[in-house]
Amino acid sequence: MSSSVDTQEEKDKKVEELRRDAEKGEWSKVIQAYEQERALRMAKITPTGDTVLHVAVSYGEEKVVEGIVNILDQEEKSHTQDNVVVIVDGDGGGDSSWNKNIFLGVENDRKDTPLHLAGAMGIVRICKKIGGTDPSLIARRNIDGETPLFLAALYGQRDTFLWLHYLYVRSHEVSSTDFAHCIRDNHDSILHCAITGGHLDVAIEIVHLYKDHLKEMMRRNKEGLTPLHLLAGQRSAFETSALLDMPNLFLPVYRCWKVKEKKQATTFEELQKSEHDTPREAPFFRKFTMWVCFLSLVGGCSSLLALVCVLPLVLLLIIVSILIGSLLDIFSVAEAELRNVNIPIMKVKLTRWYQIMTKLVQHASDEDMHASDEDMSQLRPRSASKQFSDSLQSDELNEPEAMAKRPSGTGTKETPLMIAVKNGVIEMVEKILESFPSTIKDVNVEGKNILLLAVEYRQANVFMFLRKQKWINESVFRKVDKQGNNALHLAARPGETKWFEFVKRKMPRAGLLGTYNRNMETPEEIFRESYKKHLKNETEWVVKTSEACSVVSTLVVSVAFSTRTSVPGGYDSGSGYAVLRNNPSEFKIFRDSSFAALFFSLFSTICFLSIVALSRVGSARRHSWSNVASKFNNGVYFMFASIVCLWISFCAADFFMLHDHTHKLKKTLPTYILLSMSLFLMVILQLPTFLRPMWSYLWSITQVQLRSSTPEN
Repeated sequence: MSSSVDTQEEKDKKVEELRRDAEKGEWSKVIQAYEQERALRMAKITPTGDTVLHVAVSYGEEKVVEGIVNILDQEEKSHTQDNVVVIVDGDGGGDSSWNKNIFLGVENDRKDTPLHLAGAMGIVRICKKIGGTDPSLIARRNIDGETPLFLAALYGQRDTFLWLHYLYVRSHEVSSTDFAHCIRDNHDSILHCAITGGHLDVAIEIVHLYKDHLKEMMRRNKEGLTPLHLLAGQRSAFETSALLDMPNLFLPVYRCWKVKEKKQATTFEELQKSEHDTPREAPFFRKFTMWVCFLSLVGGCSSLLALVCVLPLVLLLIIVSILIGSLLDIFSVAEAELRNVNIPIMKVKLTRWYQIMTKLVQHASDEDMHASDEDMSQLRPRSASKQFSDSLQSDELNEPEAMAKRPSGTGTKETPLMIAVKNGVIEMVEKILESFPSTIKDVNVEGKNILLLAVEYRQANVFMFLRKQKWINESVFRKVDKQGNNALHLAARPGETKWFEFVKRKMPRAGLLGTYNRNMETPEEIFRESYKKHLKNETEWVVKTSEACSVVSTLVVSVAFSTRTSVPGGYDSGSGYAVLRNNPSEFKIFRDSSFAALFFSLFSTICFLSIVALSRVGSARRHSWSNVASKFNNGVYFMFASIVCLWISFCAADFFMLHDHTHKLKKTLPTYILLSMSLFLMVILQLPTFLRPMWSYLWSITQVQLRSSTPEN
């Protein structure tokens, strides 16, 4: 009895030593103990039940893992008999036929093998070593039914995923129709996870590698979601949303940039070749800087004369770097655009996502695209208490970011088309309606079809696309939800004048504007109430900003007035005329620019004061506040214009004074040119910010109306 206790204590002591050595990174001792003490190979040395091999993989020790696998290989080769038995103490204890695959497939408390950890972390070298030794481990499931291949797709490890896939399918024991290892217990497929995580490179490989299994991948998971549901929620994967933040200057370049579609998956030969490719060269500026530093170092070490020769170049480089850094800090808009916009990568990304969406729609079935019978049963008449409870639940799930999430086991209540409409993914809406025209009749649990959803979520592109489709029946536009709300009711709820008027112009007017919902409210009544709340929330910021801007514009007015009345050189005491009036060109520039500065600053002050005065009156009429945005923008435009005119008048006055002093003028001219160029660059870089409101108004609304064909009422 005591001997067994001593044996257990001795084993626990060795396990503790092994754990400490692994935590300290003393892997030579770990490998030595692993080779000598076979009983420690299955010992759990962490609270989560990890073995030595688990810990080595989690630390990314590739050489250690390879050393352990080599030890197991050598031991197996050294045994000439297959019936050698070794007692291994695992979780359940007992005897097991010696096999290196037993140690490679050891599991922790979550039933994760070392290959699971390597697949999730994307360690290709370890995956190749373990997966190549025992390909069956690639299909081993953990407690959630996830395989190492599944985890590689889940975490977006493209190279690891491809290696595990080819190692698995190239083994002799695997059938070409085997697909179970790509689905976990909650029925999520690898395509579900790749799309949810936004792993484009993995998703496009899956579409090509498993093209014969796309119908199986399109099945719903336990939450009732297909990959198409999830893709419809990825707004940044499509041009309609991804190009909104792109500067207008880059849009023509993006449109002209050509990208080829990916026709097939990465082959095994290409995957092997990619490992031996040389890394990309460093950028030019980094190489240039390193070269200059090297020259300066060599020059400093060789002689003082060389250092003196190189020092001006180094100082020039430092000065240029400081100037560039200062300009980038000042022109933050340009810096952000140059840093964030990568047209080739964005074009490839959006093209690949569109290609995936097209493939999924082609392989989708009617069952995947339509609401299920269970969902449609939710639209039958029910008691008032049941309707009230459902309305509370729908309010909680009404946010756009929660539209693709439902409690487990309930099933989704919306089709991929509805989710695409909510997110404004016009590409998917077009493709689905082209392949499945009958989906136009589907409604969600609230009784809303895609037109009502487009109006509710203010998706103007989708709304206008539906209005231009001549094949859509007029009843779709007159559809009401379970609360009796038509499209105008929903357009009136946000309280935004432009959106309500826009929808009202495009919808058939007969019978819609005066329709009552179940709360006995017309669209106009709903708009009046919501407009008051919207006005209260939105005008507070505008009024405070206008008050601050009015103070600034008043100061500019005073400066412009003093500049206008202070003529360079003064007036002749005898005649009262300007002393330097004999220089007509310079005097005219000063006179006109100072007058323009005074006019612009006065106009700016009037615009800001009119907004402040309107808030003091407290008017809540729609027409009173309809032009507040344009007044505010005009005030800002004219205030900056007055500042520019003041600078022009100042420069003209200074040149006017130095007209007869050629030597002084030559010294002053470079300074004014440099300052004027800085001001000009500032105006050019900030011009898109000033023009964006006007551009948005002229392009987003007016151009949509011009491009659309107004349907007959």
